[in-house]
Amino acid sequence: MIIAVLFNSDDPKFGGYYGPPIRDRIFATGVLQSSNRHMKVKYGDVLIYSRARTYQDYERIAEATYFGTTWSRVKEERIRGSYMRETIWAWIIQNVTHQIAEDLDNALSSESSYLGLHAVYYSYPQHLALYRNSMPEYCRIIGNVCVLPYSMGNEDEIDESEAEHLLTLGFTKVDWEDRGAHGTIFDDYDTLEHFQQVRDVQAIFARGLPEGDYEAEELVMNRPRFRRHLQALY
Repeated sequence: MIIAVLFNSDDPKFGGYYGPPIRDRIFATGVLQSSNRHMKVKYGDVLIYSRARTYQDYERIAEATYFGTTWSRVKEERIRGSYMRETIWAWIIQNVTHQIAEDLDNALSSESSYLGLHAVYYSYPQHLALYRNSMPEYCRIIGNVCVLPYSMGNEDEIDESEAEHLLTLGFTKVDWEDRGAHGTIFDDYDTLEHFQQVRDVQAIFARGLPEGDYEAEELVMNRPRFRRHLQALY
């Protein structure tokens, strides 16, 4: 599944500088590196302010974003207390299991800035707009290997100091890759219609799989398995 891991970026200890310290806290848990799964990470501020004209707009969008989901470990009171006062910073991690999410939640529970995590569905308009289409890709994680992106041949984006720092956070190797048109205006797979179709396919498979929706999501996200399953059906 995809999860959003939420933090209060206005926690006083950050002093306005929060992205790298939050990165360090997440990787210091060792949960992602030890999972031995191929995961993708996006991160950024949850930009509800820019989409709301009134407090009522803000509250409606925030409630749909943080609480309109099927699986959650969010700290409800603290999140609602942040409305119009504090900015929430999120890590969006793709291809995690429920157990990885639970382990990460437990490992971060003592962190004062941590606001919990929840499942993300890009077939939800708020999740698509605020999580997928408004946040840059940070990295891919393949066990203890971290792969950092640069876009469409622009090698000037490579930050060697970032790679060196990641080697101190439980990674044994850091690579770079050209992410091409993914996440740019040339990306054709960023629409609500596309992800609603994906969700519809998951729902069809969920009816015939032992673990239902969770196993269907795993199947569709793991595309070689998805193709093999289709071949077995037909």
